[in-house]
Amino acid sequence: MGKTNELNIGKSEGECNLNIEAIGNKVVIEKCEVYHERQSVGIYIPTTSDINQRMTRGVIKSMGKEAARDLNGLKVGDTVLYDHLAAFRDTHPIVVVLSENVICKVDSEED
Repeated sequence: MGKTNELNIGKSEGECNLNIEAIGNKVVIEKCEVYHERQSVGIYIPTTSDINQRMTRGVIKSMGKEAARDLNGLKVGDTVLYDHLAAFRDTHPIVVVLSENVICKVDSEED
């Protein structure tokens, strides 16, 4: 049930206990939303199949030096929107994107 291995950075339940350090112009983001629902038999079902409904909100966990310079004013812990189609690595709950693919900072409170 949601084991962590070399192909999956986090667990399906949204847990990630690894200390991931971004380098260069990369940004490590922890997704705020859960992509799927879990049924009682242990099968994970996506909440949506529409690519435009993919979750794009997350919290910055790490930024490389170039990314920190590019994203002047953003810091670790800020909630941002990111371009999910441009991800280098996308395993729940962690996504790695280029700094240019961070769209904007958003209020961290739920809508």
